[in-house]
Amino acid sequence: NFLIDHSEIRNSDTIPIGCPHIEIISPDKDVLWGWKGEMHTHEFENLLNIKILPVGDWDNNNTCEILKDTPLGRKDSRFRKGNIIFSYANLNVIGIIDYQTKKIVWAWGPGIIFYQHAPTMLRNGHILIFDNRYLDNHSSRIIELDPISEKIVWEYHAEPKESFFSSGQSNAQPLPNGNILICEAISNRIFEITRQGEIVWDFISTFNRTTGGGEGIYRAYRYSPEYVKPLLDKIKRYSQ
Repeated sequence: NFLIDHSEIRNSDTIPIGCPHIEIISPDKDVLWGWKGEMHTHEFENLLNIKILPVGDWDNNNTCEILKDTPLGRKDSRFRKGNIIFSYANLNVIGIIDYQTKKIVWAWGPGIIFYQHAPTMLRNGHILIFDNRYLDNHSSRIIELDPISEKIVWEYHAEPKESFFSSGQSNAQPLPNGNILICEAISNRIFEITRQGEIVWDFISTFNRTTGGGEGIYRAYRYSPEYVKPLLDKIKRYSQ
């Protein structure tokens, strides 16, 4: 099955409204599960004590990811396997949807992150986030959040801070060796760091060169040799 995120543009009397929809579909394109974000704004308001006016591109969701099994998820049903994490960049909020009830059961971020992308849950139950516009001072950072205490337990930013910045897109991926792979999208850059912040691998693409907005490398992920071997074998057969 496939987890997909799409927005429906609905025209009102004054301004188009972006309505975030998340669906799970089968290979035969049957919708197995669906969620409409505009129907859950009151849950945000209750969790975060903020008022949301769903007009225009009010949410700009950039992530939908099914949570895997973690020790935290076994203890706290909000983070259990099968729930869905999402990221509303225009509200500076990440949240979790309970798969069974379709309710938003956890949310965090206003005043701490700004136009963030690609939150992903780590094996220890913490959440890794690309905070694009850290304090809106033209610098980005990667943070690891403990969702129970809501405290940032680890952070990476460059020195000087302005030398690491992507105004949009981007992601960070935890690697099996403990390092972090980072996609600095707008700069067309992919690099790997240790937990101490040491850069151990760095790559800048010469394609899609851009100074901002809409281009660059949207996201990047490292795949193991075992994972890509069937594809490489298939390419090799066709090239012979």
